[in-house]
Amino acid sequence: MSRRQVVSIIMFSYFTIFSASIGASEIHKYEESTARLIAPERGFYKYFHQNEYGFPEYIDLVHNRDFTWVRKSGFSLVAARISLEKYRYSDISEEFLKQLDEGFRAIRAGGVKVVLRFNYNNGNTPGADTSLPWMLRHIMQLRGVLNANADVIAVVQAGFIGAWGEWHSSTHGLDNSEARRAVLEALLDSLPRERSVQLRTPQYKENIYGPPLLEAKAYTNSHTSRTGHHNDCIFASENDLTYPLGKIAYYTEYVAQDSLFVPMGGETCKKYPPRTNCAVAQSVLKQLHYSYLNNNYLQEVIDNWRSEGCYEEIDTHLGYRLVVREAIFDKTTKVGSVLNIEALLENTGWAPPFNPRRVIVTLESLNGVLVKSELTPDARRLQPGKTTKLGATIRLPQDMKSGEYTIYLSAPDSDPKLHNRYEYAIPFANIDYQLTEARLPLGQVTIVGR
Repeated sequence: MSRRQVVSIIMFSYFTIFSASIGASEIHKYEESTARLIAPERGFYKYFHQNEYGFPEYIDLVHNRDFTWVRKSGFSLVAARISLEKYRYSDISEEFLKQLDEGFRAIRAGGVKVVLRFNYNNGNTPGADTSLPWMLRHIMQLRGVLNANADVIAVVQAGFIGAWGEWHSSTHGLDNSEARRAVLEALLDSLPRERSVQLRTPQYKENIYGPPLLEAKAYTNSHTSRTGHHNDCIFASENDLTYPLGKIAYYTEYVAQDSLFVPMGGETCKKYPPRTNCAVAQSVLKQLHYSYLNNNYLQEVIDNWRSEGCYEEIDTHLGYRLVVREAIFDKTTKVGSVLNIEALLENTGWAPPFNPRRVIVTLESLNGVLVKSELTPDARRLQPGKTTKLGATIRLPQDMKSGEYTIYLSAPDSDPKLHNRYEYAIPFANIDYQLTEARLPLGQVTIVGR
């Protein structure tokens, strides 16, 4: 039995003014689900897994060819740090690029996405990188494989410069705004405009682009609107080993504002009570609109969240969690007319979706006839803690067959390679959500002939 309520009403809004409805409109209400969701581009991510010998095996896109274990473990994200250490002063080999492309194919086959970073060291030779001309050349060489596989790239961390690719301790004097800007914008220009790049500290973004984003300048495909944040030592100290001691509050507010419109994620690196305790951790993650966190590091912090009882709460609220509260549409309308639909979606998560995502309404008859339309606005506008009204006008074809149609709501990945794969659709947190079909039934409408 469907877990929804239906209330018939007469609508004196644009529903009756612009549609050819011949019956009352209805408000349909939908029941929220509390089930854990494996949703794309959000949540805890995997950085390694235990191999058959019990040792950690790190994500390696150049050599790993099986990522099916990630979803089986209950996750949708992995993080991969790709070392270019062998190519500090030479071109990246075609063989390496081919292997990297095969790694992305394996990511796609596994039904997950990746948080990506390139660097020249992983702390084994602290700060060792290469010259700026070589970095820019390497980014240009990577352009083809990045564009070909952008569908499974959740976000790219700026990388390249300094220790771990975290933009400090460069052995080639690149710890300055000019070099950082050159690397950032080369990387942004080498990615499709639908993808963003994250910086290790907000000071870097402020030095390059100035104040945090306001809504009017969000999602414009400008460089600043595609530049987000990652913090790889959150909660490790009073300043997270990230902010200047005298400006902790200032940069916290900077990130809190900016992360309403750009991706935010990271990892813990040190147990530091009380900041690593549940109460503070949840408050900060919510304030800074975290979409993802490392599930493997620091294990001591993750284990502490489990023992204090907040791990599941964090797991549930990282990123978005979209609940369809209600929808309004006519019970009956005519072929050749328009059907107006409104849906109210609440985002109970801590962040909005950060990549472009269309919400689709579909009319489907028993004989398989489909009529589709996009709702507006884009799902990125679904702000955390708020309920947003989305609307669509479906123009019904003149030759449309009369009969009863079911209305479905879905949020598939827009890339053609992933569009029909349920693993990449945003699942709505509703009881009646159909997982493998990646859709929520909203109710029925009867279409009659003229």
